[in-house]
Order: sequence, then C-alpha cells, then structure tokens
Amino acid sequence: MFIDLDNFKPLNDNHGHLMGDLLLKEAASRLSKALRESDLVARFGGDEFVVLFPPSNTEISRYRENIESVAHKIQQILSQPYSLKDDRDEASKVVSHRCTASIGIAFYDHADDIATLVEHADKAMYQAKRQGKNQICVMGQVMDDERPDGVGGSA
Repeated sequence: MFIDLDNFKPLNDNHGHLMGDLLLKEAASRLSKALRESDLVARFGGDEFVVLFPPSNTEISRYRENIESVAHKIQQILSQPYSLKDDRDEASKVVSHRCTASIGIAFYDHADDIATLVEHADKAMYQAKRQGKNQICVMGQVMDDERPDGVGGSA
C-alpha cells in the first residue's frame, strides 16, 4: 500500500517545516495504531508512506477485501483534524490542519519482487490522485467510477 497525504504542502508553505514534521509524526503514529504488529509501515519520503502486509493463508479474495478495508480505515484516521503545536516554544500557537490520503494498493501477484510491488502501488496511488485525491485505487482493477466507495482504478 502506497499512501500520499493530500493537502500537506500548504501546511509546510504556510506554517513551516517544523509543523510539517509534527504532522508527519502524528500521521505515522496514527498509521501504526491502525495496523497489526505484523504489518510494516515506513515513511517513504516527503509525505508518502508505504505499508507492507505479510502474505496470508486467507483465500485471496478475502485477503484483498481485508486490505481494502484497512485502506478505508487508514483514510478515515488520517483525515481526522490535526492539532499541531511546537512544544519547545510555550508561546507558539496550535495549528489546526486537515489532510486526506490518496492510497494505491498492489498485491503480491502484481510483481516478482518488492521493488516492483512498491512501484505498482505507487502507480495506483497516482491514479487515486488523478481521480480527485482522497481515493483508493487497486493496481489491476478496471476503473469503475460507479462504485460509491471510490475503490477502483488501474495503472
């Protein structure tokens, strides 16, 4: 899963990189709390995160549904308002900020190695951005604009 925070740049531009760093730390904390201990989350760069889920013995269609369900949960927790304050400066104001997440998903059958898997998830995430941000796209699925949950897309 490749996650990009929508609306992150205005925070950095208007309030400085310190506030951006605080938001990234809070987003990472929220992601960690939303995942299982066996899942791996890492900041990929900038305002992007990658989540790797271990393979499962669960039937593939159920596994995919579970991952898409987790993506919706992640979208929900990352879209909650952020209240950011520089604790080093007692006079600093609390900055409130909202952002959403564009998420791309690729499954192990989409790639022969981890680098290709991440690349495919990244492409699916860019498809989510093209669909208007705050979307979830799965690599290899046919785009279906009729689906109310926003899941769809192909890279």
